[in-house]
Amino acid sequence: MDEKDKCLFLHNFTVVKFIGIILSLSFPLFILGQAANSIVMEEAEKHSGGGYTWSSTGVYKNLMVGDEVFLEKSISGTYCSGFTFSVAFETVKRLSVLPDTIGPKLKRFQRVWYGIPPESIERQCVLALEEMQWGCAKDLPEAIPGDFVQFWRNNNSGHAVIFMNWVKNEKEQIVGINYRSSQKQTNGIGSRTETIGSGPKDININRIYIGRIEL
Repeated sequence: MDEKDKCLFLHNFTVVKFIGIILSLSFPLFILGQAANSIVMEEAEKHSGGGYTWSSTGVYKNLMVGDEVFLEKSISGTYCSGFTFSVAFETVKRLSVLPDTIGPKLKRFQRVWYGIPPESIERQCVLALEEMQWGCAKDLPEAIPGDFVQFWRNNNSGHAVIFMNWVKNEKEQIVGINYRSSQKQTNGIGSRTETIGSGPKDININRIYIGRIEL
């Protein structure tokens, strides 16, 4: 093997080794992400109906931190932010990362998820996951069942949902979304499909924000 061939061999070996390191680091994250999403979907499908009301906490059960009630169950029904927050809360609890006590960070997590601080209004659940370092944003093609989504329609109404799958046309273009959340049309918790397009009630494809629990 001459000097030129040696250099080429060493270069190729280094590239392959580097790719192997990257894959070894990212593969566990992918597995953890998949496992978390399975828990999300399991939690999301435990409840159905129950009525829809945009008041109170919007959660479907008492959310507990140790022996303390963090959020009380909404007696009159659920709404989108409360439902998705309940699912995320129970998921991180099952993954053993929920704090042992109720503190400022956990309170802010809930407030950001609900879009209460002005800086959280647009991305809500995605920003909440990022701030707690419990997850990160994903692009539309990366979405998998169990991701959390905040979207806005062209009439500026919004919705917090759990992603199930995209609806695509014959050209494989995204034209709709199947999701699970709490809304009037399902009398509370249920699955629904909405169109992504240019109509006033259609979802604005440029204002779809996706977050995934990755620990």
